[in-house]
Amino acid sequence: MSNSFSNKTNININWQQNNFNDLIAQLGKANAEEIERVLSKREIIEPEPELTPNIINRLKEKIKNQK
Repeated sequence: MSNSFSNKTNININWQQNNFNDLIAQLGKANAEEIERVLSKREIIEPEPELTPNIINRLKEKIKNQK
């Protein structure tokens, strides 16, 4: 019985991965201008308490370095 559950779980994981890969292929890649346009429209909210100013600054720096 446990083996049957494991097989069903693996099949479900494979199905989800295939669907995700198909979706990514359909969406394609956005260029820098499209990304900036979408990000400029986002709502700015207060970060979760677990995100310290140090973590936020490190994340912002990583994003800036990706440009």
